[in-house]
Amino acid sequence: MKAQRRLRKFVKFATGGLHRLRYLLHWMLGKYSAKHIRLDGDLDLLGRNICIFSIFCHEKRIPRSTLALTRAIKRAGYDLIVVLNGAHGAREEFQNGLGSRDILITRPNLGRDFAAYQLVTNLLLAKKRPFDRILYCNDSVFYLDRNDANDIFRHLLSSDHPWIGMTENYPRYHVSSWCFQLSSHALMTPVLTGFWKRYRPVDSHHHAVKAGEQGLTGALLKAGFVPTIMFDAASLLKAILRKYRLADDGGVLQQLSTLPAGSAPSSQSQAVLASLYQGERANQANNLSMLLISELGFPFVKKKLARQGYCPISLLVLVLEKFMSDFCLETVHEVRLTGMRMRKRWF
Repeated sequence: MKAQRRLRKFVKFATGGLHRLRYLLHWMLGKYSAKHIRLDGDLDLLGRNICIFSIFCHEKRIPRSTLALTRAIKRAGYDLIVVLNGAHGAREEFQNGLGSRDILITRPNLGRDFAAYQLVTNLLLAKKRPFDRILYCNDSVFYLDRNDANDIFRHLLSSDHPWIGMTENYPRYHVSSWCFQLSSHALMTPVLTGFWKRYRPVDSHHHAVKAGEQGLTGALLKAGFVPTIMFDAASLLKAILRKYRLADDGGVLQQLSTLPAGSAPSSQSQAVLASLYQGERANQANNLSMLLISELGFPFVKKKLARQGYCPISLLVLVLEKFMSDFCLETVHEVRLTGMRMRKRWF
């Protein structure tokens, strides 16, 4: 076991070093410079509510599921700054989904979504133009419009909370970055402006989580902000207790919280609660997705959920067919072929 742990640590260290070397090489070659970035639009025309939307796109064609999500955000009242990572696209690809004030940016696919967030945030900060709130979102989720009874994006637009996230993650606490919102008050604090200036967009998932998501969460907490989580495990627990009429049965909660390892829950309600207790310990958008959808009206589901083993492909397709207005054969292919579409990236 010790040898295996040492090997894992070595592989992790070597992989991290390789990614940092790759980042340094691309930086020296100017891949992150302005000459490789194309901006279509005028930042001065943007309104006071802005959404930075990051899309990984190795083809010019934008998936219908992504278009449905950007249109929902646009309908709520946000002006869009769409960043295409990896492909040169035109406004026509959005099928009239971009208005005259919206902006389209194309750049190399380096640094993942946090690099796109950083690029646009620093552009807006450099402009020193007034805004009320910035919504950060990416194309890693399907939008379940038929499960969105509370109209999540209109709710975000009307909210005065300085920091709003959809879900949260453990064991090292951080707010999920696939959809979160910051007010101008939060974003303009020196700790936050410093974070976006210092962040190094290394092209690695581990780096994006550790230095990006966890780093941003740490900076906001250091600045004195506390996140408002729209879909948290505590709210999910309350909904389950109401559904199974267990709100006053504290004995069940205590019994389940101390359930010996390997023991099986004795009822359906206890099995659901056991699933919740287990799932809240890690990435809740992955581990608790089906419970969040069925019990709290969670209007999102991660696209890689089935590929990463969090739920069967057939179940994910069934959920999409039930809750997505734009469900079609392309959506099915997007679920089934996600793994095949992932590209290995070398130097």
